[in-house]
Amino acid sequence: VEALQANVERLNAYKSKLVVFPKSGKAEEATQFQGVFMPVEKVAPKVEFMAVSEEMKKHNAFMGLRQARCDARNFGKRAKRAAEKAAEAQE
Repeated sequence: VEALQANVERLNAYKSKLVVFPKSGKAEEATQFQGVFMPVEKVAPKVEFMAVSEEMKKHNAFMGLRQARCDARNFGKRAKRAAEKAAEAQE
């Protein structure tokens, strides 16, 4: 009984939100929505422009990314080697 009542409530909620158009509706009967439907917000750009320096022009982004990836990949090996050298220097 509760499941039936829950289903009836669900269907009534569906019917209340349902919009039904007549089959024989004419184009002149329809009206265009005049209000604000989805306002478009004009957001100011978050980028600040600046002059390009010689250092920026000489910088190679691809090589910088490759070097960073190489450093991340070999971080553990280099740390282990440095620890071994420090232990060897103490002996």
